[in-house]
Amino acid sequence: MTKGAVHVDPYICNSEIAALDMHFTVVMRVSLRWNCRCAEFNLGSSILKFVDNIKCLGIYMKAGRIIFMVL
Repeated sequence: MTKGAVHVDPYICNSEIAALDMHFTVVMRVSLRWNCRCAEFNLGSSILKFVDNIKCLGIYMKAGRIIFMVL
């Protein structure tokens, strides 16, 4: 595990995602350490890709120290 990384029980994440019937393919980090290397993010049998921006519900969001949104 990467130094300073937080361990999350994958069983809890997988069961919550399945219960909500949600599908994820990417991860975007937002915080003071948004551009630091991070351990792989596994969800079920998939490894999610880290991205710098995403579009969700018609709103574009950009990674950084804070969330930057473009409507």
